[in-house]
Amino acid sequence: MRRRLVSRRGSFLLAAGAVALGIAACGLDESGLSVGDAAGPDGNVLEGGPLPDNVVPIDVQNDVALPPSCLNTDLSCILDSGLPEGWSPYVLVADGGGCPVGDFEGSTWETNVRLDPSSCGCGCSMTASWSCPDQVPIATGNGNCNGNGSVSSGVCQNQSDDHVQLTDASVKASGAACSATTGAPVVDTDPVSLCSAGCDAGFCAQPAGTRCIATDGDQACPAGLTKTLVGSGGDPSCDACTCSVGTAPTCTASATLYYGYKDNTYPFDYHANTTCSTQGGYGADPPFTLDGTCQGDGHFYNFDSYKATWNPPSATTCNKDQQNAAGDAGLASPKTVCCN
Repeated sequence: MRRRLVSRRGSFLLAAGAVALGIAACGLDESGLSVGDAAGPDGNVLEGGPLPDNVVPIDVQNDVALPPSCLNTDLSCILDSGLPEGWSPYVLVADGGGCPVGDFEGSTWETNVRLDPSSCGCGCSMTASWSCPDQVPIATGNGNCNGNGSVSSGVCQNQSDDHVQLTDASVKASGAACSATTGAPVVDTDPVSLCSAGCDAGFCAQPAGTRCIATDGDQACPAGLTKTLVGSGGDPSCDACTCSVGTAPTCTASATLYYGYKDNTYPFDYHANTTCSTQGGYGADPPFTLDGTCQGDGHFYNFDSYKATWNPPSATTCNKDQQNAAGDAGLASPKTVCCN
C-alpha cells in the first residue's frame, strides 16, 4: 500500500485523537507521567515516584507521541542486555495493518519516504520581451554616407539628402526576462503500524522481525537489530526552478524617405516635405531595409525628410532550464524503530 502526500515542510501532524486514546488507556500523559502527577526540575515525579527510564521522552523537535508501552514487558526475545535507556517496546506491522490480538494499541506512521517523480515541476512565463534601443546609428549624405550620427527610432528627421546608411549592424536587443515557478513537492510513503505492548500482551510471541524497540529522532540501533525510520508524515522540499531567454537577437532597421512637390503653374514653386507627411500632394517611398551599406533613394532629387526605425525584434521565448527542479524528502517528527 502506498500513500501519496502533498505538503510544505513540517506540516504533517499525527491524528490527535489516536494519540490521546493511547495515552488515556494507560493513565499516562504524553511525557509518561501518571495522570495528576507533575515533574520537578530534576526530572523526578513530585507525586508518585521517579520517571521510569524506559518511557520514551518527548522533546520540542519530536512532539508527536508514541502510545506508552508496559514497563514490565519481557524483552529477552530482543536483547539479552535489557532495554536501553530512553527506548520502549513496540510491535511493528507493515502496510499499516491492525495490531496483534490482545493487549496491544496501535498508531499509524509513515516510512520509506521518497520524492514523487511528479514533484517540483518547473514553469516559465515571460515578464519582459526583447527590445531595441531608442537610438538608431545612422548616416546620410549626397552621393555618400559620411555624416555619422544617430537618430531616435521612428522620429521624423528634417534632412535633405539622397543616401542613407545604418552604420552599426551589430546592435543587440535587450530587456527580455522570464519568471520561473516551482511546483509543489509531493512525497510517497508506506504506512506502518506501531503497536504498544500492554502489560498482558504476548510480546515475545509475535513473529521475528516485528518485535521492536523505539525512541525519538534518528538514532543508531543497538547491535544486532534492524533499523526502520518512521515519522508522522513526509517532509519534502524543492529547489528553485530557473528559466532563460536564450541569445539576444540582432536589431534590424528600416528607412522611409519623404518627398515634396512642385506647383504646376508659374512660378513652379517647390514645396519641401520636411515633416514626413503623406498628405496634400506629399509622397514617400515604401520602407526599405537598411543593410549596412550606403543606400541611394533611386531619385534624381533629394528626399526632404526621413525616418529610421528599428524593426520589431524576434519574439521572446522562455526556456525551462530543467523539467523538474531538484528536491528532497525526509520524515516529519522522526522515530527510530529497531527490530530483531
